[in-house]
Amino acid sequence: MIITFITTIRHNVGDDFVRDGLKYLIKRAVKNNNIKFFNIHKHVPLTARIGMGSLRRFKALQKVDDLLPLNLTSDRVLKADWLVQSGAPIYWCHETAKAHCYDNEWFVPLVQRRQQHSAAEFLNIAGGSCQTFFSDGSEVCLDCQAYIRELFTLAKTTTLRDRIAQKMLNFSGFDAPVLPCTSLFAADEYSLQSREDQYVVVNFMQRGAHYTFKQEINEQKWRTEFNRFYHKIKQSEKVVICCHNREEYLLARQLDPQGDIFYAAPDSTAYLQFFAGAKFGIVNRIHGALAMASFGKPALVIGSDTRTQMIKEIGLPVLYVNDADEESLFDGYRALNALKNTFPGYMKEIKAKALREYMNALKG
Repeated sequence: MIITFITTIRHNVGDDFVRDGLKYLIKRAVKNNNIKFFNIHKHVPLTARIGMGSLRRFKALQKVDDLLPLNLTSDRVLKADWLVQSGAPIYWCHETAKAHCYDNEWFVPLVQRRQQHSAAEFLNIAGGSCQTFFSDGSEVCLDCQAYIRELFTLAKTTTLRDRIAQKMLNFSGFDAPVLPCTSLFAADEYSLQSREDQYVVVNFMQRGAHYTFKQEINEQKWRTEFNRFYHKIKQSEKVVICCHNREEYLLARQLDPQGDIFYAAPDSTAYLQFFAGAKFGIVNRIHGALAMASFGKPALVIGSDTRTQMIKEIGLPVLYVNDADEESLFDGYRALNALKNTFPGYMKEIKAKALREYMNALKG
């Protein structure tokens, strides 16, 4: 059995957590000892062609894929039994930023052009929203609604990972279940176990997230407040700054040149092993929080868009970056300290329920 993921390659360890969790779930659902997994770098769908994976950095070459006949090369979609959208934002609509989900890079070349003319079944798993922080999803435009309907009707199975994504699908005339993100099962794919609490994990992104979508994010205030909070808790805790990319690493070095910093990109398993030893986390990186939660370690997420809603599905707090200050971060720190002893049992129940629901979705 061949399963091809629409994902990223050596791009974002959070995407790796999502995909690894999906592998674990699929192997539990399918119970096939001969599964082969292929990855397509969704930002360059040319990588669907076998032998083209090394070209993932060259977006301009996508025009080559558009011109070449599909039967000219062996293809990861055409060979697949399942084509799986692997847990990412799939619904977004930002008129002010001229960013719309119907204009994404992968749907036309991978689903419309390839999957619809192949034997592969399309599964849309752990799809999410990426709206501004306080959005209720109602601003989805007619063109995005039309795309959302088409994406839904072409998929054999759809699951979502946040309530705003569900509302955007509802506004478009359909519904699908909301389940915790598959990244909760990444550690299970590697049989990793929680370790003794050793350090508090913090993570800092300049804008509190990848994108602002024209929101007026006060970057200087966020940096100042985080810096104050970080240096204060360092006086009584072992604190490690976790960096998911080089930009975050350089920021961490500016914040604390002598600080403890963890940076191992793109080795996603190294991050999982690191998170296994956390006490708890206060982070911008949502999938870092989810990875810690998978080991029974709670986290507070500070962000600026609705991807943060994933955290609410496992009962953890979120904070809008513009509202974050030293006091609110300390409030979160104290709450996590109080929660850390009971959270592992709660998380065990969450994962058991999510596992049952994913088995039903994947087997269906």
